[in-house]
Amino acid sequence: MTDEEFVIWCAGFFDGEGCIHLRLNSVARNSTGGSWIARVQVSQNDGSSDILRRIQLRFGGTICRNGNGKTNKRLEFCGKAEGVAFVKAILPWLIVKRDQAEMYLEFCRLGTYSGGRITDEARERRLELIREVKEAKHG
Repeated sequence: MTDEEFVIWCAGFFDGEGCIHLRLNSVARNSTGGSWIARVQVSQNDGSSDILRRIQLRFGGTICRNGNGKTNKRLEFCGKAEGVAFVKAILPWLIVKRDQAEMYLEFCRLGTYSGGRITDEARERRLELIREVKEAKHG
């Protein structure tokens, strides 16, 4: 499999087993800065983490236990650089989660990533993006 074919395959796998989380840390809800969370993850539920390891070798990230820790595993991209690189690479081939991926990229472009201060306009847009991603997941 070529690298391009693998990236295309990753996009399909992410469409089915991936998730994007955007949120503002509850401790900081009333502050002008806050602790913003932007996380991309891919889960594997068959007891093996072989697929996640292959994706990790190409894109980075951290493999963690999910839920009961026995059969559920996930590959997380918590760092901005790795998450953004992964999402940008798979974006052209995403179908189901394309809108969420675009919102994630916009969220990451808006000022500071964790802590620090952002403009009121950027803060409001991030809060809108959090709502929009939730709606896309459950809408």
